Amino acid sequence: MKLPKKISGTHLGKEVLVSGVDPSMGSESFSIIARLYPSIMIFLGIANEELGTGADIHTEYFDVDEGALHLGVAEQSVFALGFFK
Repeated sequence: MKLPKKISGTHLGKEVLVSGVDPSMGSESFSIIARLYPSIMIFLGIANEELGTGADIHTEYFDVDEGALHLGVAEQSVFALGFFK
């Protein structure tokens, strides 16, 4: 069973999920943790043209729409609770 795909979007609704995101050359050591423990990586949409946010990470221009952060917390909480069922 692919637990993350089964659980993702159950709380917020499947309409918030996006697939087919362009590949990125970002560097991440997450795969080491994911081999050892059940894991999920979420790319949270933080760009908001009205606020002027959404600059690339790891730059001096990086900024977020903090109004989206609660969505990431909710999704990861639902995943954790689903995992322990």
